[in-house]
Amino acid sequence: MSEDLNGVDRRRLLSRLGGDFQLDSARRVARSTSRDVFTVLVFLEISRANVAALTASRETVAEPHAGVPGVPPDHLRDPVSIYMVARNLHMPYETARRHVKKLTQAGLCETVAGGVIIPARAILDPRLMAAAAETWTATVAFVQEAGRLGISVAGDNQPPSPDQFRQVNRAVTAYCLEAVCQMASTMDLDPAAVLMLRAVNLANVRHVTHDPDAARAHAGMGDILPDAERRPISVYGLAKYLLLPYETVRRTLLQLEADGLVRRQAGGLIVPVEVVTRPEVVAGIMGLVASTETLLADLAAAGLTYRPEA
Repeated sequence: MSEDLNGVDRRRLLSRLGGDFQLDSARRVARSTSRDVFTVLVFLEISRANVAALTASRETVAEPHAGVPGVPPDHLRDPVSIYMVARNLHMPYETARRHVKKLTQAGLCETVAGGVIIPARAILDPRLMAAAAETWTATVAFVQEAGRLGISVAGDNQPPSPDQFRQVNRAVTAYCLEAVCQMASTMDLDPAAVLMLRAVNLANVRHVTHDPDAARAHAGMGDILPDAERRPISVYGLAKYLLLPYETVRRTLLQLEADGLVRRQAGGLIVPVEVVTRPEVVAGIMGLVASTETLLADLAAAGLTYRPEA
């Protein structure tokens, strides 16, 4: 998929497209819930865990909430413990607990016997429904952009199911979580550091990612943009992009800088080539490529594939 029939390597391009899509998806939910992106990760993980058993197959949820396809009622949702949320996200327990408390106070999470759930009423909140609609539109655009750049799933389109909208949103949720957790495990970082590191790197190369000619010229794993061509991002710019407090971003970046993962220069911060080519970072990129290929396959199975005429 990330290589065409002529063996063209598009893995780095796919990782950039996927990384941008993942961060934008998290930001979308953050805006709709008036939460930060870290709290959104906890929200998404609880929601995913609650319905994982119900949505393991591609069959339409048999008993939808209020007649909405793909949204199971609360009594069918499996509660998940805060411990498991923290473990799945590679996040300290106390950090996960604080985020769950924020979600509960906002009416987005409930404690029930056996753990916590994101109730159906929260999923169907007009703000989250609007975010889900935006996710659908953004996902279609992502598939189309990837296809135009030569990355698509082979095979015929599958007919959409009655709950295609929810299937696509669930696939995106799973992807957002996997994209963070895989990198956190590979690099032994917490999710906050992963999101920050990824956001800096993607900001450095965004002018290449979405320019068709430049994207193709820097598509393969060996096509690394030199430091002189990377565009730095400021702490303020990153805080604004991630919808996070300035001090939170500043502290995390100081630690990343102390760990040698980002470098400060005129205009802001970059992830230098020396870091991008480290074995653990390359492994993280390859993991993101694999996750993005899985996402495209899951979207195709739900009936959403690249359409050249679109």
